[in-house]
Amino acid sequence: MKIFEFNPGIGALSVGFEYFGTNIVTQVQKINKNELFSYNSCHKQQFSVSKDEFIEISKLKDHDLGLLRPDFGISMTQKRFKEVKYYDLWSCLAYIEQFKPKIAIIITPVSVIPYLNTSFNYVEDGFHMVSKDMVVESMQKSGYIAWQLAIDQVQYGVPIYYPVNFYVAVRNDLGRPEDAIQPTILHGTSSGKRPYFSVADAIADLSTCRCEDACIYSTSPLNTYQAWCRKSAEDTVMNNVSSPVKPEHIELIRNMPEGVMSKVWTEGKIAKGSRSRADRPGDLGPDYHKLTGKGASIHPICPRPFTIREGMRIHGLPDHIILKDDISLNKQAAMVHEQISPLIAGPLHQMIDPYITPQNGF
Repeated sequence: MKIFEFNPGIGALSVGFEYFGTNIVTQVQKINKNELFSYNSCHKQQFSVSKDEFIEISKLKDHDLGLLRPDFGISMTQKRFKEVKYYDLWSCLAYIEQFKPKIAIIITPVSVIPYLNTSFNYVEDGFHMVSKDMVVESMQKSGYIAWQLAIDQVQYGVPIYYPVNFYVAVRNDLGRPEDAIQPTILHGTSSGKRPYFSVADAIADLSTCRCEDACIYSTSPLNTYQAWCRKSAEDTVMNNVSSPVKPEHIELIRNMPEGVMSKVWTEGKIAKGSRSRADRPGDLGPDYHKLTGKGASIHPICPRPFTIREGMRIHGLPDHIILKDDISLNKQAAMVHEQISPLIAGPLHQMIDPYITPQNGF
């Protein structure tokens, strides 16, 4: 399968398609040198593109699958739709219209859906909003059948609450099913579903904690999730560092109950971070490696934030994916937080599998 990836980050999602025995040849655009190092660590094919290099037009043709992740440039909590940057999204839709991959998947945050359920027409006094889903409509006009699918990764074996939105488009000449194929939810609280993987399930086998607390979890050693993370990995502790904690704050953090915001006076301000529960999926933000910041998280047992590797485990990233250790922890954590777990290739593959046939050129 020939895949084109736009803004893939470290490329975790495309790794998931390799689990289905797919022979992947990938073409990448919009990737920086730090992401490229990690991308090469987890893909069989090695790349040498720089972040400023433009792809030749000939290399954009004849792709089986386009994995496209536009960058909207702002926090989606902002209210004014004019401030959302659509350049990447327009580029992705233009790629679909011009180069006609057999299947295309656009990945967006769930929080951006209200912005995309409108179409914008420019008029003299500003923007005029028309209520409709412009992404699905654009894909249909380009000759595709298209679906919108919003899923939470925790339902597919990833130990974190992290909803993601997908637009899936299949070219009309590949066949038209009567209904969109809905992937089977694997994990949940209802009868017949496997229980969610927890924070303890994700990190209990990482025995590299430097704190004085004994990191003991109520989970069996090397469960199925941990075994999956370790598969094909040579070292399970790389990138296993977090921001340092001052000695005078350790006892304060140690006494914080689970599930509440910590309040630790540090350098003239109150650092607020939620203390995670070991028996539940994680809810980490981009600053999970620190005591303060957006989504800062405190380890459920140790008086410290999560390490980068622990965050990778909770985000559903296997151990053979490594990050450059000469870049800041802030950049490492941001790269992790932006990724979609390879496990999510499962439900996506379930949706497009009926089209991946020899008759369609796969």
